Amino acid sequence: MFKMAVQQISKVRQSLPTVSTLLIASLLTILYTPLPSLPQSSAEGDLICYLQTEDRQIINLSKLCGSTTPKPALSVTDQQFLETYRSFLSKRSRTLPSIVAALSQLQQSPQAVVERATRICTDIKSGTLSRDQLPQGTVDSDLINLMALEYYCPELDD
Repeated sequence: MFKMAVQQISKVRQSLPTVSTLLIASLLTILYTPLPSLPQSSAEGDLICYLQTEDRQIINLSKLCGSTTPKPALSVTDQQFLETYRSFLSKRSRTLPSIVAALSQLQQSPQAVVERATRICTDIKSGTLSRDQLPQGTVDSDLINLMALEYYCPELDD
């Protein structure tokens, strides 16, 4: 049995140069094979997840891949608002569930926090909401109410 294993190893050693040559040739073929041109853009915008068929038709796979359109970049005002919001929250007790939840939301979706603040200004300006009707009771709601007026509608701030 041992003698058979030694013979098999010897055969493999002799074939290694051939295998190495084949691997190198395969890699060179792969590296130098031109790739099909990818679309620069499509009628639906730049796609992140798509399939290009043989007849060069583009199929949008964004829903299948779970990708969404990129979120708009945060403005300088948004970034300043979020940094101040984060700073105020961080100064509070990080063991309070409402602070933990607010910091978690801020980390996971800063755009959602900005949207809450801008919605307050929009609702006050449209008359849908008065300053007396602003949601209150939690640290993050109270903080967003105050900061929204300062950052997004200073003309309404007393």
